[in-house]
Amino acid sequence: ERVVPQTNIIILMVMFVVVLTINLLKGGGAFTSPLGIRCGSTGFWMANLVMLVWILSVSAYVRAYLVQKFEAKKRVGYKYIEGDIQWNPRSTIVYPVICCAAGFFAGMFGVGGGIVKGPLMLAMEVHPAVASASSACMILFTSFTATTSFVVFGLLDMEYASICFFIGFV
Repeated sequence: ERVVPQTNIIILMVMFVVVLTINLLKGGGAFTSPLGIRCGSTGFWMANLVMLVWILSVSAYVRAYLVQKFEAKKRVGYKYIEGDIQWNPRSTIVYPVICCAAGFFAGMFGVGGGIVKGPLMLAMEVHPAVASASSACMILFTSFTATTSFVVFGLLDMEYASICFFIGFV
């Protein structure tokens, strides 16, 4: 565990690209669907269903991988250090469910999911620096997806977007 797990990063990136692609293929107000999908149509709901099945499938695969890794560590008497997350069968269900609820309420009320996820990671006894870095990584993916949705629906003023994009890197 001293090297960056490249496979995990690839899985995350592939999941992100597939979800983003499905969202783009659905189209929106300012961007017509290349597949002719209209909002509220059967194709629209089928695309959403495909996306949900994809997310649940990848999540089930990752959960099985994490539980298998936990069991292997348990068999060899692995000593966890402070801040390590023990991805046992219970935590691989409870924490993702809490994060999904946090994302749902963040979207409903317009607050950042980090308001819940940051303290949740601290409650999981994740080292504060790791919790902060993980939150920043989550923000990258969620803000990119949200920005893409705003572009597709024609709700993003490109003049303001370019200024905000520049300020974001300063």
